[in-house]
Amino acid sequence: LDVYPRWGRGEDLRVGDMVELVGVFAKETPMRASSITRGGWPRAGLVGLCVVVIAIVGLAVGAQQLLRPESSGCPAGTQPHRRVFPTGVEHSCRRAGTRHGPMRIENHVGRVVSKGHYREGIQHGTFWRYHRNGKPAERLDYNQGKRHGLWRKWHFDGTKVLEGRFEAGAGLVQGFHRDGKRAEEGGYLGDQRHGAWRYWRGDGTVHSEGPYQRGKKSGLWTAFQDDGKTRQYRG
Repeated sequence: LDVYPRWGRGEDLRVGDMVELVGVFAKETPMRASSITRGGWPRAGLVGLCVVVIAIVGLAVGAQQLLRPESSGCPAGTQPHRRVFPTGVEHSCRRAGTRHGPMRIENHVGRVVSKGHYREGIQHGTFWRYHRNGKPAERLDYNQGKRHGLWRKWHFDGTKVLEGRFEAGAGLVQGFHRDGKRAEEGGYLGDQRHGAWRYWRGDGTVHSEGPYQRGKKSGLWTAFQDDGKTRQYRG
């Protein structure tokens, strides 16, 4: 059983931790821990020593940042900005209150969950999103705020969910089953499904097909029986 702590309860479990689980077992859905009682902590003296070392390192890093403000990685004319919210913190560069430069979001334990780049408040460049285990969850390219380039998504274990390519906001995308077989294919306009789409079952037979209009089914749709050829309905 893989156990994942609830947000704010710590990132990793160790031998000796007492865990209370609340939830329902479901396919591909992990149980979530509602509370964790720590066990096996080191002696107070070692803890104190660790605190002193961390404090010294923190002071040294802070002094270095003050002496070398350019180390923030922000472009000239911008200032580092830090925004705290319940599940983490966002680090960005801003000019007159507008994002301009690199941006990253960290969770409550300092692990990067997403990062990207802005130009005058508009998404520009490659944006990444990460799973809790550190593996990539999504990659999406932008050009002046429009999707332009690759779009890829991965499951928690690294298997591919979808892959597509965009040109000036319009793209063609393929989705995949867990075993890598094709599951869906169609067009996108921005972040909405648009144009002809087709869906396949896990055995490779066609499940249904039809067009979308900006995220909504619009037009003639057809569904097929298990053989992928016999029509089940059309409407």
